[in-house]
Amino acid sequence: MKLLWLGMVMIGVLMMGGGAVVAQESTPGSGPPDSFELAPGVIASNMTFVEGQENPSLYRLSFEPGVSYPVQESPSLELVYMESGTMTVRLNATVTVASLNATVGSGESVAAGTGFTLGTGQYFVLAPGVSGEVRNDGEDTATVSIAGMTPGGTTVPAAATPTGEFVTPDPSACLIEPRSLDSVVALLGAPVTGSPATPAMETGSAADADVVATVTALAQESVACFNAGNFLAQFAFYTDDALVALIPPGLTADDLTGFLGAPPEPLPAEARESVMVRDVVILPDGQVTAYFVLRNLEGTFTTFVTLEEQGDGYVITSDIDVEAELATPAA
Repeated sequence: MKLLWLGMVMIGVLMMGGGAVVAQESTPGSGPPDSFELAPGVIASNMTFVEGQENPSLYRLSFEPGVSYPVQESPSLELVYMESGTMTVRLNATVTVASLNATVGSGESVAAGTGFTLGTGQYFVLAPGVSGEVRNDGEDTATVSIAGMTPGGTTVPAAATPTGEFVTPDPSACLIEPRSLDSVVALLGAPVTGSPATPAMETGSAADADVVATVTALAQESVACFNAGNFLAQFAFYTDDALVALIPPGLTADDLTGFLGAPPEPLPAEARESVMVRDVVILPDGQVTAYFVLRNLEGTFTTFVTLEEQGDGYVITSDIDVEAELATPAA
């Protein structure tokens, strides 16, 4: 699910801010160098790539005073964190600006087309397809860390039309046995097997009521664990391969231990995630697919999820981002 990935990518951005990410080594003909001038006064550095992905998944941009730079549309979902200095930002979509040290859910919504200042320690999520401009109006170099992901090598069916009722699971509904911290740390460095070919919806048949109920319960409990701030419990709904694909490269065991070892902190009621499950389908090989539609303060996000049987229930083997619709500010 997108929010599971956002939790993992936040770890990556925080760790990169602390210098824990190892930049790609540069050798003649091996690809982009460790740092280079992206545009006059704009330096890109500390790049980390996922094999088979054209754009870097983690990188740093430094802007000299007086420099402006366009934000071009991209299929990536990106988390932008201000390491030092300040930047003036103007985007064509609503974003929520938050601070790492602020209370959860206390971010400020900024309307599309409205300029705002991003200060040191603040961040926002840049949804796919958003464009705009950033500018360094300060007297010092401004540096941002960016973590992004573009699902690649996968043909994704069109998004389902969200209809029906959203459910906002209470954190107390997170009852699954969490993964152990050691089991997650052990996945570091494991090869990403690559995005599996996503089955077309028409290759299967509509699931019966029992399967729909089981998949819906899984989605709701997974979101309950997110609302509880219990990432290790949410990770228990994923296979090892699915989880490996969501872990940003470059993290160390200490990085994960420091983040995941902290006691879970439930989200306040107004910041909790809601979920709705659509179009549950059983494939000929027994796998199940479904759309999980997630709603939060940032907007509504749809993922196409593939599951397989495990014990008396199901486990998620892959999830592919399909669509993002940003929230609009309240009048």
